[in-house]
Amino acid sequence: MKKRVLAGLTVILIVLLAFVLPVQYFYILFFILALLCCHEYMNMLETSGIRPLRIIGYIWTGMFTMLLFNIKYGIVGTTGLSGGYEVMLAATLLLMTLATASVFSRNHDLKSAVHTFFGCIYTVFLLGFAVLIIELPMGKWLLGYVILGGVATDTFSYFTGYFFGKKKIVPSISPAKTVEGSIGGYIGSVLVILVYTLIMKAMAGWIPPIPAVLFIMLVSGAAAQVGDWVASYIKRHFGIKDFGRLIPGHGGMLDRIDSIIFLAPLIYLVLII
Repeated sequence: MKKRVLAGLTVILIVLLAFVLPVQYFYILFFILALLCCHEYMNMLETSGIRPLRIIGYIWTGMFTMLLFNIKYGIVGTTGLSGGYEVMLAATLLLMTLATASVFSRNHDLKSAVHTFFGCIYTVFLLGFAVLIIELPMGKWLLGYVILGGVATDTFSYFTGYFFGKKKIVPSISPAKTVEGSIGGYIGSVLVILVYTLIMKAMAGWIPPIPAVLFIMLVSGAAAQVGDWVASYIKRHFGIKDFGRLIPGHGGMLDRIDSIIFLAPLIYLVLII
């Protein structure tokens, strides 16, 4: 437990550093995190006997980061498309590239392409919504909803389940998760987001519209747990315990942010509607 707490505090300190730096530096942090997550996913595929198209996945991670940067700052020029269409175009081009590579490669097949494509979408594309959030007005404060929603859910779920957990909630996916832990994680997420909103109001003098705050408060705990369950299902399917060993007590980077991956696109959609 001590390692888990220390590792969690280390991740929070890294995130706080990103909040202090100018927004442009967040793209560097995103690229590093996305590349690490993509690498861990590719390692998992290779361990299970699937030969992923690693180089294409890594290159696309960099191209996707540059695309997100260009959508906001227009370094290369504009295409006449909105940001959402450009991102979808990038994902489509990735699928076409992977499918084509699998046809002409002796070491890969369509199965390799499909798994690589899903891995890139799961580890890079969905996480990219965090970048779109931070570029919104008051974006750094808004990104706090994503980070705190995921961290609070994970933390309260763990400790509530550790001390009070009895009834299994998804034993076929993750035997350690309990109903009591799930309820504790949800309640903890609601309370943390409420307190964070009050702090935002006091320090920044602004909060999102009340309906958006209420929606975020009510769904974050559930969405974060779904993200965690999906990650657990993937790991169980491929026969691994953790995606990696980067963070003591937490496994890999992807193990640490699995709940955030589902929260980022959901909260972004809420904020722009």
